[in-house]
Amino acid sequence: MVRLIAAVPVLLLAGLPALAFEAQNDMVVEATGEGTFTVPYRGVTVEEDFWCAAGDYVMRGLDKSGATLVYRTSAPPAKVGDAVTFSLSAAGAVSSTGLSSEGGTPGALEAGVAQGLCAESASRRKK
Repeated sequence: MVRLIAAVPVLLLAGLPALAFEAQNDMVVEATGEGTFTVPYRGVTVEEDFWCAAGDYVMRGLDKSGATLVYRTSAPPAKVGDAVTFSLSAAGAVSSTGLSSEGGTPGALEAGVAQGLCAESASRRKK
């Protein structure tokens, strides 16, 4: 019985890639290097879903402030099946966030703004 209880967390994590973070909208974030990460496609998603996961990862996973800039490094729009890549560095950033409203730094959002998209993202994914 003790072995079974000890195995449950391992079995639950077996479905997630190494260094994966589960965002509050159930999207997965995979660290790919120093300050770079990927949000893989997971069924029906829109740009806000990817940004929510990125902002949540930066704030809760990396323990950075909401003012931290998150840069998109893969060109929008995300096509069905494509992951979206992000970085905490402007190097390699694209010029658009892929969201309908742009402003501030091209291709970037503050982590707090991105995480703020999570409430809508989570409710849409649970439908």
